[in-house]
Amino acid sequence: GLPLVPPPVDYSSASFYTESAAAAPSSTLPLGVPSAAVCDAMISEGVAWASCNGLLMRRADDTSTFDHAPFSLLPAEFPAEQLEIATELAPLFGTLVDR
Repeated sequence: GLPLVPPPVDYSSASFYTESAAAAPSSTLPLGVPSAAVCDAMISEGVAWASCNGLLMRRADDTSTFDHAPFSLLPAEFPAEQLEIATELAPLFGTLVDR
């Protein structure tokens, strides 16, 4: 599949790419994904869903064009202490948005 790299901090200036999983060896497929064809189908469905449901952002180089926002198709590990911090901060960010 896709290389494991941290996401960019500024999504408006990032260049995202959709690389076919078929080009990757099967040993790099995510756990639970049986083949590159299944992985490609998951990516295609995810991008289509994002486009149809408004999970989009403007391209930095062309403000009249949209790309899908980054998303995860599969669960990922997340440290429990960081989840607690995010949970505590969520109401504060909600207050900022509501103002």
